[in-house]
Amino acid sequence: MKIKQFLVLIASFILLPSLVQAHGYRARVDIADWRLEMSRLECRMWQVVPTYGEAVFSYKAGDEQRFFLKSKKSIDSTGEVNVESIPPSWRHAQQRYVASVSNVLGSMPVRLHDQLANRLLAELEEGMFPSITHGGWYNGHNITIDVSAVNFGDAYRDYVDCVANLLPANFDQLNRSAFLFQTNHYGVTPAMARHIEMIADYVQEDPDVQTVYVDGHTDSVGRRGYNWELSRKRGDSIKKALVRAGVDESLITMRYHGEGTPILKNKSASNRSNNRRVVVVLDKG
Repeated sequence: MKIKQFLVLIASFILLPSLVQAHGYRARVDIADWRLEMSRLECRMWQVVPTYGEAVFSYKAGDEQRFFLKSKKSIDSTGEVNVESIPPSWRHAQQRYVASVSNVLGSMPVRLHDQLANRLLAELEEGMFPSITHGGWYNGHNITIDVSAVNFGDAYRDYVDCVANLLPANFDQLNRSAFLFQTNHYGVTPAMARHIEMIADYVQEDPDVQTVYVDGHTDSVGRRGYNWELSRKRGDSIKKALVRAGVDESLITMRYHGEGTPILKNKSASNRSNNRRVVVVLDKG
């Protein structure tokens, strides 16, 4: 008898690692809601998933649609993420496969970009519940998150309106914008003016931008004193255009460098064309 009990105990330990433990989380129907945070810099719509964390849709200026899960606990197990779309219990519809991707370690284990994020929005708009399974807090552990479509419609309409009103470019795309000039020229062209308007719109929307540096440069052709003055005129023309477009003049700091700081050696016409420039740097302090 003791031998049989011992063998059963050994067998249970052998089989135990092969068993996959799982936890599932979802917001109850009576408390499920969608929250919004909207600006011209980013549109964010998310649902709180009790105990687990958040399911988030985010669209940033100049970027693409993104969806991610934000977990309160760090995920330490790598594995496959399975995304399906399931009907609510009160609806007769077929469960649908959406995608399989790899999860990421840390507090944002599931990240879906562009087409897959838009697919989830379409499923929710149709009243389906995206169901996402990913590796959990340790090996052999899975977590399933069901995102509820309850109360989705009104929030989604506001989210779409927000996305339509996003700025065309973000900080990384606008910071260190370079404006190139013809030899001896310092006037602002229509193409420059359009880009300057994008910078001005961004600066007015982002309170974190503390300083706008305007750096004027030339190539090495001509006398140094002349080039220093030309770099000042180029910088001044960009500064005036920024102010006309709405940037507070007190935010702007002018710097003139003449021919002293080329980005390329002035040994060819192509290189010199890149050195005849004004660079606008956005500083968040």
